[in-house]
Amino acid sequence: QANYYLYGFISLLLFRLCHFVIVNNFNHKSTVENKQISLKSALFSMLSHPEKKDLLIVGLAIFLNHILASPFDYLSLMYNSPLVTEIIVKSSPIFLVFLSAKFLKEKITFKKVLGTVMTITGVATALFMLKSTSAVTILGTVLAFISCVSYASLDIVKKETRKRQIDAPTIACWGYLTSFPIML
Repeated sequence: QANYYLYGFISLLLFRLCHFVIVNNFNHKSTVENKQISLKSALFSMLSHPEKKDLLIVGLAIFLNHILASPFDYLSLMYNSPLVTEIIVKSSPIFLVFLSAKFLKEKITFKKVLGTVMTITGVATALFMLKSTSAVTILGTVLAFISCVSYASLDIVKKETRKRQIDAPTIACWGYLTSFPIML
């Protein structure tokens, strides 16, 4: 788990560094108000800061993804087979339909209802078939279910960040940066 966060943070930091270099034509001789740009200020400016009004939504996205959903997903793997865990976790669109209707006031169309029913049927059938192989435990299922609902909630928050024009690399960089110590 910790390696995943470290590699994710490093790759996003490299992405931001390349973006910073390309956008700002950064070189070591650049000056701003006759002062040389330090590497520290360059790295700090790459991690773009959300505005104060957006801190709550960015914090919520970080909490749902890096503190709640991912760890519960990995914990579930300790008690269930990877197949069972992923079937449950990847069924988050079921909850997304209802959460979108409640929080974003989206309409529940016939197509969404049909898709939800088909998904529930498929998940129930797969879990019923796998239950006889003892690859399913109650604790593992609960942990996967918490992860599933967290991912669905995260998708709602992501829709809000797109409305507020907060870029995904900013959320991911801050997410990895703040959650890496917790994951150790």
